[in-house]
Amino acid sequence: MPCNIDPAKPLLDPQDFSPLCIVQTWLDLERKNLGTQVTAMAATDPVTVVYVQRSTAALDGDPLAFDTFAGGAQLRRGDATFDTGQQIKLPFTTAQIALDSCGLAAGGDIRGPDVAPDGDHVVVRGAGRPPATGSRST
Repeated sequence: MPCNIDPAKPLLDPQDFSPLCIVQTWLDLERKNLGTQVTAMAATDPVTVVYVQRSTAALDGDPLAFDTFAGGAQLRRGDATFDTGQQIKLPFTTAQIALDSCGLAAGGDIRGPDVAPDGDHVVVRGAGRPPATGSRST
C-alpha cells in the first residue's frame, strides 16, 4: 500500500493505509508542527541542559521511593553545544537554579526534571524539607 496521506485532508478510509504509514504520517506532522522548538542536534547547535545534582549517598537506590526524603539536591542548568554524532560537547559551565521563588528551600529533595519542548518551563518533583516525624511525604 502506498503511503501518500495528506494530513490536511480527512482520512476517509484507514483501511487504505498500513498502520505504520498512519503512525509515521502522524509523527512527521508532529515534528513539523514543533518547528524551531526542537533542534536538529547538528554540530555547533546550542542546547540547554537541565539536571539534578546530588550526592549519591543521599539516594536509597530507588528513584521512585516517594516516602524517603533525600535532601541536598540542586537543580542546575548549563548552556552547551552539540559536537559531532549528536553528542554534547564537554566541558560546559553550569549554574544552580534558585528555587526559593517556587517555594522550595535550598538543599531540598528535587527529582525528575521535565523540560517542556519550548525549553522555557521546567517541572520538578520536590520537597523543601524532611517530613515531620511520623508522617510520610508525597
